Amino acid sequence: MKKTKIFILMLLVASMAFAEGIITLKGNNLSVIKGAEGILYPVYVNNSEVISGFQLDVFYPSYLIYKGVEPSNLTFLVNNGSSGLLKIAGLSTNGIVPGENKLFDINFDVKDDALSGNYPIGFSNSIFNDINTSLFSIIAVNGSLNILDPYNVSFLPPLKNEENFTLQNGVTLPLKFNVTRDDLFIEDYSVLVRIYNLSLGVDHTYNSSGTGDDFVRINTTEGHYITNMHTGTLDMPIGIYIIDVTFNNSQSKQIYFELLDKTQGIGKGKNNNPE
Repeated sequence: MKKTKIFILMLLVASMAFAEGIITLKGNNLSVIKGAEGILYPVYVNNSEVISGFQLDVFYPSYLIYKGVEPSNLTFLVNNGSSGLLKIAGLSTNGIVPGENKLFDINFDVKDDALSGNYPIGFSNSIFNDINTSLFSIIAVNGSLNILDPYNVSFLPPLKNEENFTLQNGVTLPLKFNVTRDDLFIEDYSVLVRIYNLSLGVDHTYNSSGTGDDFVRINTTEGHYITNMHTGTLDMPIGIYIIDVTFNNSQSKQIYFELLDKTQGIGKGKNNNPE
């Protein structure tokens, strides 16, 4: 391991010759809520020539807790000794082929007491080289992280937040929920509604990209989101199902309901967590 580290560092500084081509190093622009965990912040490169090694510094807001770097097919050396700063060196045995490539993901948690706002995540001291240790010219495009206050997501009748719901199989469930922040209705078209019980072979997701029963509709007049879950069309066996409502800011809300045989009728019972 020690030899690998020394080789990476030697590879990055051994030559002042410049290779042909330009490397564009790009961050992403993400929105996340306070307290979110396991946020993967992707870093990309767009390269016209094969990359063999690199080193760079990544600066990030102090409201993030660094958890690790998740590379693919790369050997990494990471130093996070300074708050808000990562020093990363990487070596690709087979080379990073030309094109737009994800270099790595940085795994962060967001502190619960983070202040809402838009914060830069960017790069400095970047060096990229080819197999001959010649250096590429680099264009760095910094990214950002928009930290938001969480939404208030409330399920509406017939499902409710405080109790589990039972339903006859074959019946359509109109799923309604309200999304607010500071008592104001939020219209967020990144919403996804997933209904599933993997052991029963059911896993279906609704998005807001269209109209009709198989999509989430946002009714700003009445202040709710709605999608119709046709248990018969989905061929859902009797059992307990999970509904996840998620947004691309890492906000999520979950509720359960039980699908019963038609002979057992419709009713409501106490909250029943299948776990």
